[in-house]
Order: sequence, then structure tokens, then C-alpha cells
Amino acid sequence: GAIRCSIMERYGGRTARLAGTAILATLVVVFDYSLKFSGLKIPFLWLPLLKFDFTGIPIALSILLYGLSSGATTSIVAFLAITFRSGKPVSALIKAIAEFSTILGIAVGLRLPSRWRRGASVLVGVALRIAAMSVTSLIVFTTYYGMAYDATVSMLPMIGVFNAIQGSLTVVVGYLLYEAYVRRVLTHHVGPLRRPHEGVHLARNTLEEGGCLSRRVPLPLIDRVRWLFKPHSHR
Repeated sequence: GAIRCSIMERYGGRTARLAGTAILATLVVVFDYSLKFSGLKIPFLWLPLLKFDFTGIPIALSILLYGLSSGATTSIVAFLAITFRSGKPVSALIKAIAEFSTILGIAVGLRLPSRWRRGASVLVGVALRIAAMSVTSLIVFTTYYGMAYDATVSMLPMIGVFNAIQGSLTVVVGYLLYEAYVRRVLTHHVGPLRRPHEGVHLARNTLEEGGCLSRRVPLPLIDRVRWLFKPHSHR
């Protein structure tokens, strides 16, 4: 399937996939700690207890590059990192559910007919996040925090708006980074191009159609990152 046979599985194998997942999981921790202690998290105007952050972006990137198991792993890392930092496992669990529901929606969207996969993965990811967080908030706020049921229900529309914005930010930026990665790394890795964006289309098609290309010699992830920022002559 499209998720099981992800882009980097075709170009790196298990070792490269594990290394890449580890690096993205590390970025999750770095983003969480740096945004928290730098005070750069942006409060949601209508419900300031909710704050925008970028922790979910490496998680979204992990599913696009390495598949759903990688996304699940980075979501678990997010839960552990927030728990150790804050000492609040319930808050950490809410965040992990938010991010995992988003990437699960991406996985579902990528299994739809190819014409609609890219847009559907964004919409389904955001919609599933809104639904999951509405149910989670209703349960946690009423049972764990002791908030009145009616008060919690009245907050759900704003919680939904927040998660629509945060989810869209996470998925769209994740896709932009994925496209940049494909353009700068995999285009080089598949060899000289006959047309300007041939390599990008090749990599996209292999992900979206679920058909594996022949495996190539693994390129160390640090070299892939260097290629991302290195200018190439065949643009």
C-alpha cells in the first residue's frame, strides 16, 4: 500500500528508515522543549489555554517519508517528551492523540483514488483530528478536570477551530518540507532529469500509487540533509 511502501523505504531500507525516524523523533523533542522554554508558543485568541506549536510537523513528515509506523513512533516520543518535561501525562496524552489522529487521517486520505489523494489526506487528517480532540476533550475535561458537561460542550466549537488551524498548519508545512526533500534529495538520487520536475513526479507517483521502485544503495541521512541545502545544477 501507499503507506507501507513509503518513499524512503525504496531508497534506504530498514536501517535508513530507523535512523530517519530517530532523527525526526529528536526534532519532536527539540521543538517541544525549545518552544516551551522560549515562550514562542502562540496562544489561541479565543481560548488562551490552547497554544499553537510546531511539534506535529516532524510527525507529519515522518509518515510522509517513512510510513505510518514511523508516525506512530514519533507520536509516542511526543507523549514521553511532554510527560517528562511537564509532569502532566494527561496533557501529554491529549497532544499525542491530536498528532496521531492527524497522521492517521493522512494515511486514510492517501489510500483514496490518486486524483484526490493529496488534498484528501489534508482534509481527512484535519477532520479526524477535530473529531478525536472533541471526543477527548469532552471525556478528559468532565472526568479528569471535573468541568461541568455543559461548559465543556460550549468550548467544543472553539476547540474545533483551534484544531482545524493547528492541524492544517501541521499537514501543509509537513507536505511543503516533504516536497522540498523530494525535489532536492530524491531528484538527485534517481539520476539526471530529462524534464525539469521529472524526479519529483517520479517520487510522488511511487508514493501515491504504492508501487516500489527497485531498491538503491542507502544514502546516509546526514548526507540527505546536506543535499537538501546544497544547490544542484539540474533544476
